[in-house]
Amino acid sequence: MKKLGIALGGGGAKGVAHVLMLEVLEEIGWQPYCISGTSIGAIVGALYASGNSAKALRDDLTSASFSENGSFIDDIFNKDLSRWWDMLDLDFGGKGLLDAREFLARLHSKLNVSSFEELAIPLRIVAADFWQREQIVFESGPLLPAVHASMALPGVFQPVQIDGRVLIDGGVVNPVPFDVLPEECD
Repeated sequence: MKKLGIALGGGGAKGVAHVLMLEVLEEIGWQPYCISGTSIGAIVGALYASGNSAKALRDDLTSASFSENGSFIDDIFNKDLSRWWDMLDLDFGGKGLLDAREFLARLHSKLNVSSFEELAIPLRIVAADFWQREQIVFESGPLLPAVHASMALPGVFQPVQIDGRVLIDGGVVNPVPFDVLPEECD
């Protein structure tokens, strides 16, 4: 049987397409051997690799279950920007426009695991080292900090410090991280 590797790229709202693609793969009976992701792809990859079905992800993204105020999609695209007010960090201090803590808390509640080692499907997450201008690939250890680093879009979210490195959105260095999938993937 073929070992299907899936690379989920960045691109914000385009990440919804990742969920739909995973749902089609489930319908035809294919399961990924490994997933790699950057930015929104890291978020979707973590949720899926932790054991959530693609249908459950789609339902979460389009229903009130992912957000206290409505659907996750509504929160992103609602023209009434007051929903973002609670996430705004107006005391910039070099941080970012949005505070990721509320989103990460919601994400954590949807993950069934806390580390890469507990995932049902192996996952590799890409973040960018701000100072070295190189990609950092996470595949072991705590899951949420890796996702946080991979989604830390400069100017929007504060960079994340892990092991003395200042990390930002992985899409800066690798927008579709197919090259970090294991060699045995088809």
